[in-house]
Amino acid sequence: MPGIAAKNARATIGGSNATINRFDFDGSADEIDDSTFESTGGFSEWIAGLKDATLTLAGRWETPQAGLIVGDTVSVRLFWNKSGGAITPLMSTIITGYKVTGEVRGRIEFEGTFRVTGAF
Repeated sequence: MPGIAAKNARATIGGSNATINRFDFDGSADEIDDSTFESTGGFSEWIAGLKDATLTLAGRWETPQAGLIVGDTVSVRLFWNKSGGAITPLMSTIITGYKVTGEVRGRIEFEGTFRVTGAF
C-alpha cells in the first residue's frame, strides 16, 4: 500500500489557515493495572485509562498567528491535502508553547505546541 506524502499538509488554528512545514502528533493513554490473584495464567491484566495528546506545528509565520497567546484555548485541525482530507478531527487545545524566529536572510517561522483538552 502506498504511503501518503505530507507535501500539501496544512492546519487551521483558531479558524485561520496556517502554512506548515512540520507537524508532530503524539497520542498516549494511561495503563491501569487491573490484575488480581485470580488473573488467568498469572499474567497481568490492564485496562485503558485517560487519553492524552499533544500537537506541535511549525511553519511560515503569518499575520493571523500574531493573536496566538500561550494559555489560550483554540481549535486546531490538521489536513494532509489541499482538497481537505483531514488527518485529525477538530480538536479543542490549549496553547502550551509558542515561539517566532527569524533571521536576516530567512523568512519568519513559528512553532506552536498544543495540548488537546477533552474528547476529539
